[in-house]
Amino acid sequence: MTVFGPWLLLALVLIVTAFGAAEFVLHRRALFKIPIRIHVNGTRGKSSVTRLVAAGLRAAGVKTCAKTTGTLARMILPDGSELPIYRPAGANIIEQKRIVGGGGRVRRAGAGDRVHGAAAGAPGGVRK
Repeated sequence: MTVFGPWLLLALVLIVTAFGAAEFVLHRRALFKIPIRIHVNGTRGKSSVTRLVAAGLRAAGVKTCAKTTGTLARMILPDGSELPIYRPAGANIIEQKRIVGGGGRVRRAGAGDRVHGAAAGAPGGVRK
């Protein structure tokens, strides 16, 4: 191993750590910009409950967006219209990060509050 080997490894670790810390800070800022966050969890019926809660908030005059999970994941905009969520490699945590950031039409729609139906794992993985 050359003399640069350990220093190069240390530099790469520091760079990756810095990017991770920056991503964490930016994500926390995006979360705190959402005044009301409702998380729906469970093994069955999350999308239905998410739609119902979002409709109730819209009826009360709260500008809200909702995200459903499952085979037909959808983003429900403040006007009640729906957009499909593109998943090139299946559901993953990056999808949640994009939703929290309020990308594209969600940001332009001006929705401040969000309701998320979270994908649950195996039924035994849900704790009460």
